[in-house]
Amino acid sequence: MPTIASVLAAVVFSGFQPQLAAVAGNVYLLFGQDNVIHVARSLDEGDSFEQLAPLPVSGQMPLGMRRGPRIAGTSSTLLISAVVGARGGGA
Repeated sequence: MPTIASVLAAVVFSGFQPQLAAVAGNVYLLFGQDNVIHVARSLDEGDSFEQLAPLPVSGQMPLGMRRGPRIAGTSSTLLISAVVGARGGGA
């Protein structure tokens, strides 16, 4: 039986600004990593998630300090937004 320490040691999360949105029993997980937005969907209220879907962005996406991609949804629409610049650093 694995120990808590061994389970935690096996989990590596290198993304930034994770966000969740719940819409009609589905839960969406979103985070940024480098210049890619990753999204995963759960059809069972968050018990399990499908494989991550990468959404590359054109340009530099700031991450950290409350910056990063955001997600919101309704029963018919899922909206993903991010601030992206040509050079990064607000440019």
